[in-house]
Amino acid sequence: MDTIEISEHKHLNEILELLKDEYSSLKSDIKNIEDDYSAKLKEASEEARQDDAVETIKIANRMMQSRDYIFKRNYVKRMESQIQTPYFARIDFVMEDSKQSLVIYIGKHSFLPKNIVHRISDWRAPISSLYYNYQKPQKNVKYEFDIPIKYQPWKIEHKLIKGDLNLRRNIDIVNQKISGIYDNNLRVDLLSEAIKKKTGGVLEDIVKTIQAGQNEIIRSNPYKLNVIQGTAGSGKTTVAIHRISYLFYTFKDEIREDNTLLLSSSKILVNYVAKTLPELEIYSLTRNTLLGLIIDIFKSNKLDFKEINFTKERNGNWVDTDINEINNKIETFSNRYKEKIHAELKTKPYYKEFNIERQLLRMENRPAFYQLKSINENIKNEISELNEGFGKGNLIISRKIETLTTATKEIDKILKAFKPIEVYDKFVGLKKFDRKNIDIDEISIMYLLIDNLYGLDQTKYKQVIVDEGQDLSLINYLAIKNLSEGLGITILGDLNQATEDEMGLKDWKDLEEIFAKDDISYHEIKISYRTTKQIIELAKSILQKFPTFKHLPEPFRREGENPKIINFKNKIDLLAQISKDIENINSDNHQRSIGIIEPDTSELDNTAHLLKSLSINCILVDEKFEDFNSSGTYLIPQSLVKGLEFDTVFIIDPNEKIFPKTPIGAKKLFVACTRSINRLFIYGILNTNSLLCP
Repeated sequence: MDTIEISEHKHLNEILELLKDEYSSLKSDIKNIEDDYSAKLKEASEEARQDDAVETIKIANRMMQSRDYIFKRNYVKRMESQIQTPYFARIDFVMEDSKQSLVIYIGKHSFLPKNIVHRISDWRAPISSLYYNYQKPQKNVKYEFDIPIKYQPWKIEHKLIKGDLNLRRNIDIVNQKISGIYDNNLRVDLLSEAIKKKTGGVLEDIVKTIQAGQNEIIRSNPYKLNVIQGTAGSGKTTVAIHRISYLFYTFKDEIREDNTLLLSSSKILVNYVAKTLPELEIYSLTRNTLLGLIIDIFKSNKLDFKEINFTKERNGNWVDTDINEINNKIETFSNRYKEKIHAELKTKPYYKEFNIERQLLRMENRPAFYQLKSINENIKNEISELNEGFGKGNLIISRKIETLTTATKEIDKILKAFKPIEVYDKFVGLKKFDRKNIDIDEISIMYLLIDNLYGLDQTKYKQVIVDEGQDLSLINYLAIKNLSEGLGITILGDLNQATEDEMGLKDWKDLEEIFAKDDISYHEIKISYRTTKQIIELAKSILQKFPTFKHLPEPFRREGENPKIINFKNKIDLLAQISKDIENINSDNHQRSIGIIEPDTSELDNTAHLLKSLSINCILVDEKFEDFNSSGTYLIPQSLVKGLEFDTVFIIDPNEKIFPKTPIGAKKLFVACTRSINRLFIYGILNTNSLLCP
């Protein structure tokens, strides 16, 4: 063991001792709270009076729900993992105009004992950027950090620190033991090794291997609209959740889980990220699809949507309509609707008596039904005050109460008669729509229209992260803008995976029709880290059949097996070969996930049945699937595969009926091929798809 190893082992042992002491202290605190809880429950069971027992139980429950207890319980879970791997890197940094070298150990979580020598810096801390942004020691490095301005937290002051990076060291720690020490000026390719070991099946955190481009996006300005064009396998979804974790850490007083939203393109992706979030100290983040979120908002506002069916399949009713025309139409319709309600109110005897005109002027810019609800509440308060102050004995007051009661009943009637689907029916006019088939564009317009008229009770989010954003339309982004409080929106996607044909975005610049150009910051990640060079070159060749494609992927420096493209006489022979391949691949007993992609949805059940007959225990994945693991064989329809990754991928019969030689067909096949980390098998029946031919 050389001097470096001796020094690093000594340092680790000292930190482990401190971590274990703090862990024991926390466990003791938690046990005391839980013992007090048990004692309170015992006390409640012995109370003579029921009221006293109920009060004692309430006190006990408050103890278990206290922020202190919940924080300590989460902190203990965090420390259990931190004790196993306290940190993963060390940097030595000398600030400009200073002679003192700062020795910084970087971990997934910070540890701040009194002795500064044993402190661990959180990966999200500003100084940790030196580790991510510089691959080896060098002079004249710098890192920035952002400080929210007091009383104006939406504004940021940038600080710049310069100096020399004298050491950049990776330290592999497994189960409290150092398994490797690498100084990066030796050019050890740790990222390739980390990717090769990935099992797929679940999203993993990348705090040890974040690349400079990814780090820039994670730490980008939270008060601008950030648009990230990232090729398949560039880590978009992973970057999205690491950005959320970074924002919570850096802007904890302003950006929190209760005002942050993660939008995914499908329920399956909503569930896919779930297991990774707690690893990054994210516990109660709102996650949803745009369709699911709007439906939830409607339900929470108790709006009537009987006999209506929402569908994720687009019907294209609004595809040819200019976004500004839609926006103007919503505003015009809302104003006319408001004028109609005001005109109706003017005919009522209570209009002048209760001075409704003045109330409406005070709420001039509020939605029509918000005005009605507010007026109704004021009238009801007036009735309560009159009843309390005068009772029913005064004839004049009684008549006034009667008039006001009539007013509230009439306003209640107007409010209850508000049916969103009928309003939308009037809004679309001659444009036909199917109540049993309302798509995401129609529900987005409906949401904007109803909010303009009704004033929906909803959360306005300070941060919205949109994953797989290429499949959303400008209409959808108009709805997202309305969901947001300000410009805190991050959109991640890949235009080469925009498989919604004419419905999605053609170019990220299209967003400038909704957002001001100066408010948008564009980023791009061209490198595909997930797949091997051989797989990404094949996937790239599919797109190159069409010269119009831009943002083509660049391979990462990781070699692997060539993709296998083989044709069979029939499906039975094809699946039999998959069975043999899986047995061969799993013969090393390593943990891995295997994805079998069925492009033809109508064949899914038949494929599952045939695989079972061949003793392949596969897990059938549908839209609501939640139980992703790092091992197992998954059978998944091609329509749901976007955003997922597997160690090994089999594509069943990618024929030209499913993947025609068109830009959309090429995109869909590109998506399927780039789900693989290490191995790709493309098994056809009789013929090879021309998209796969040289």
